[in-house]
Amino acid sequence: MKKILKVSNLDVKLKERTLIERLSFDINSGTLTCITGENGVGKTTMIKTILKNFKKDNHVKFYIKRNQVQYVPQLRNIDDDYPLMVKDFIGLGLQKSLLPWISKKKKKMLLIM
Repeated sequence: MKKILKVSNLDVKLKERTLIERLSFDINSGTLTCITGENGVGKTTMIKTILKNFKKDNHVKFYIKRNQVQYVPQLRNIDDDYPLMVKDFIGLGLQKSLLPWISKKKKKMLLIM
């Protein structure tokens, strides 16, 4: 299985507080990885630390390009008058494709409108 991410002995800190010490793990392509834990333990801070250190830190090694990594935030402030369906929300972060779940014919219609 192809490795896409390797984290080795990463410390995750928030201001003066260490949330996670010496974190190490690998993620392989074709796998589902879930990060769970109580509120406030540092899950989001860990993800942001890993993404912030893309190709900057010897503790974090990505085997894919940066534009192949997507992050969906836990909360997003979007106007209540402009509600989004899940598929539309996911489409906000897409860089290469306009709504990949719709047909080419519908994509052409959207581009004309």
